[in-house]
Amino acid sequence: MAPYSYDRAIRAIRPPRRCHFWRAGFKNTFITILLSFIIALPSFAQAQSESCDSGHFTEFKDLMTLANHFKKSEQTDDMVSIFERSLSCADRIWKTKNTRLGTLPTYFYNTKTSSVCLWEKDKGCRPNRKILHDREFQRAVSDLIGYSTFHFKEQNREVLVLNRSVSDFAQKAKAANQEWIHSLNQKAARCSPLTSAQTVPLQAIDIDSVLKDHFMEGFSIHETFHLHQRKWPKRIVHSEKLKSEKETKLSLANLLTERLSFHLLQYIQNTQSGHTEKALEHLKFAKGAYVLFKKEAPVILSDRDNKNEGTAVFVDAKTQALMKLGCDASKEEVMSKTIQNVRKLVAIEILDPNSPYILSSLASLALALNEKPGWQEEVERNEKTPLDILLDDPELAARDVDLNAAKPLVECLSN
Repeated sequence: MAPYSYDRAIRAIRPPRRCHFWRAGFKNTFITILLSFIIALPSFAQAQSESCDSGHFTEFKDLMTLANHFKKSEQTDDMVSIFERSLSCADRIWKTKNTRLGTLPTYFYNTKTSSVCLWEKDKGCRPNRKILHDREFQRAVSDLIGYSTFHFKEQNREVLVLNRSVSDFAQKAKAANQEWIHSLNQKAARCSPLTSAQTVPLQAIDIDSVLKDHFMEGFSIHETFHLHQRKWPKRIVHSEKLKSEKETKLSLANLLTERLSFHLLQYIQNTQSGHTEKALEHLKFAKGAYVLFKKEAPVILSDRDNKNEGTAVFVDAKTQALMKLGCDASKEEVMSKTIQNVRKLVAIEILDPNSPYILSSLASLALALNEKPGWQEEVERNEKTPLDILLDDPELAARDVDLNAAKPLVECLSN
């Protein structure tokens, strides 16, 4: 369930995965997800049922503006409705033999009313008071912000819990992360002058822009997708090896992360615009960075090339695109919007070279753009990441990357 705390300023090694990270270290966890899907949070409206009260955003600086925003909005404060709307496009988001979005039971806990319902396929969300007495569930919803999971002993499986109140989710998360966002934006402002056409762009966080469009639809799919991933084979990153490698190879790894990200972005952009020869050149440079990364800092690469997070970002970005365009939108329209979403993600996530969201999300996008047959099934079947599938091609030549092109920007971001 991707329970990273992601303290980008002080952490050297990602802490062990934990199910209930919203309580233990949500300060930066929520905003990391926000960063990954900056395409924006949907507008909030008053609740449409007694079980999901609308609430008051007392943390917002301009309540009149917010009131007008509510008035103009056709969205809902009920996460159940948002979740079900997202699933209306499930077959176009990710569909393999082993992964069927919308088939896993999900609890929705209203943090305002302390009520809960259990959502099941074809049954909707029915009240379930019994689960309120379950100790694991109680721990999962203690100080709940956006989501958590708990081990349901009766069925011996991990179950997702989403905050039913969208307004409560947003209010708490914004209040908890304002100081951190300010710090991140200072870094973006300091380092942006060092960007160029030969580097990955940077983008500061406009928290108000996060409160628009279809963030919540993507968020709900992102989190349920993580439960489908629990059976996927994956590499284990050993913390001691990671720590040791960072002591000697961190600077190089940061340069290679930027170079790999840059050339993957250029490959996607040029492929989309039909510049196939130029796209191929960038793919060769990407492979050059990938090969050097595997040789010089393989543990750091495994840590940053996280296929669970990368593919979850991909389905999140695609969900947002489909919610914006409609489930019947053309393949080209959906791909174009998904690319926009992921590009915005990278421009923010690159502020933290340790981010696990960038590499596999870009590789997933490249594979989808090329319509590579069976890539999703291959990701589910073995330890390979989308990045491995894209670049571990013996027929693809590797070209040496120019690390100096990224050095000023990377050094600034590292300080």
